[in-house]
Amino acid sequence: MGFANWQWLFLLEGVPSIVVGLLALLIVVDRPDQAKWLNEREKHLVLEDLEADHREAGSREHGLGQALKLPRVWLLTLIHFCGVSSNVTIGFWVPTIIRDLGVTNTAKVGLLSAVPYLVAVVSMVLVSRHSDRTMERRYHAAIPCLVSALGLIGIGVFAHYPALAFTALIVTVAGALSYNGPFWQIPPMMLAGTAAAGGIALINSLGSLSGWAGPSVVGWLEDMTGKTAAGLYVVAAVEIVGAVLILLFMPRTNLFRLSRTENGSIANFGPPADRVDRCQSRRAIHSKDVTTLAR
Repeated sequence: MGFANWQWLFLLEGVPSIVVGLLALLIVVDRPDQAKWLNEREKHLVLEDLEADHREAGSREHGLGQALKLPRVWLLTLIHFCGVSSNVTIGFWVPTIIRDLGVTNTAKVGLLSAVPYLVAVVSMVLVSRHSDRTMERRYHAAIPCLVSALGLIGIGVFAHYPALAFTALIVTVAGALSYNGPFWQIPPMMLAGTAAAGGIALINSLGSLSGWAGPSVVGWLEDMTGKTAAGLYVVAAVEIVGAVLILLFMPRTNLFRLSRTENGSIANFGPPADRVDRCQSRRAIHSKDVTTLAR
């Protein structure tokens, strides 16, 4: 077809996204009672959970203006900025890091670049499943940030030991990607009613700016020092800040109870007994994590 290599790269990356988007229209359903992968009992439990959420939350507005006024939105935005900084930075710089470890063949660099992400697929599932089973989000989001930070530091410290540096790279990617699932269960615990939709959109949009900041800092410091490690240390520090903010300011309780104020938007943390009973009932009935589906 006469395409250049970079054109084939974009084509091969874009086509699967289009296919998945079309499949989603055919496979993904709008309501739990339409889900063929749930039996009747499970459908009933999911619908019961959703109805309980609506009753506890009261009427919900989705205003971005309300979200902008809430300090917790900006705190979550800062945390997400820190939490995803290593993910996007490593994604941008991983070929360079592998090349600096002594791998010069382009094909080998490409193959080795895939290894950390294959390991991360497993770690993401394990961390998210454990978070759902224990109904704990705080440590499951903070610890991956710390693990990612340690991996970034390890890449620089073991720069002259390729096997150890590559292991540190795998640890970095696994931690960076495992953070996402548990973190995105936290905003709905803190933002209900008027701030939910706009707040979550704001957190995702502004937090993702680290996709520009992280790689830019690494590139600038590499130009200044001649070493990629200097920038990785900075990103590691940012990850640590994110973990500390999660541990200091995120709710400790597993489930939330909404305590309505005049505008119906403030969350009061404490697991209602009926909600806990429903969670235990779900686990007793089936090994599936219906909690995740309900959300």
